[in-house]
Amino acid sequence: MKDKDFLEQIALIAVLKINEIKLNKGQIEGVPKNPRFIRDERFEALKRSIKEFPEMLKMREVVVYDNDGEFVVVGGNMRLRACKELGYSEIPCKIFPKETPKEKLMEFTVKDNRSFGNDDDELLANEWEMEKLIDWGFEKVEFGMGVEEIGQTDKSQGVTEKYQLTLDFESEIEKKAAAVKLRDEGFKII
Repeated sequence: MKDKDFLEQIALIAVLKINEIKLNKGQIEGVPKNPRFIRDERFEALKRSIKEFPEMLKMREVVVYDNDGEFVVVGGNMRLRACKELGYSEIPCKIFPKETPKEKLMEFTVKDNRSFGNDDDELLANEWEMEKLIDWGFEKVEFGMGVEEIGQTDKSQGVTEKYQLTLDFESEIEKKAAAVKLRDEGFKII
């Protein structure tokens, strides 16, 4: 199949029952399982986002592949999980046809989860409402806000120890990786 023919067939859109859609766990021959995961608080933010703005699902459908009658997600695994937990019975989907080359499915899976652009943090911080941005899925650390001061109190002595941690990073990737690591170590990121 030529790429042009393939691209013309991709636009098939349908509303599918959620129980007909499977997460990508490697069941498509030649396509590895979905490499994306989401941490608890980010998953809760995604669920809140869908609950508050369900119309967005019609604009950002879950993308599935017709794997011989089994619809397997190649874009939107986390949205599918969130919708299941929210009690949705159906969800809008774009369907890759059976003839789709496996290389295209793999490429789509990776590219769909990558962000090629960068946010203008200064513009966001100065022209957008911080509280709404946080509600919509941003984290405070993305705006250069530091780690919350950590304190230990010895109530018997009335002593409080406070720690402040300031970090500089060479890149956005390093900053985000450090935020995840610090969160995993029990620090609260603000």
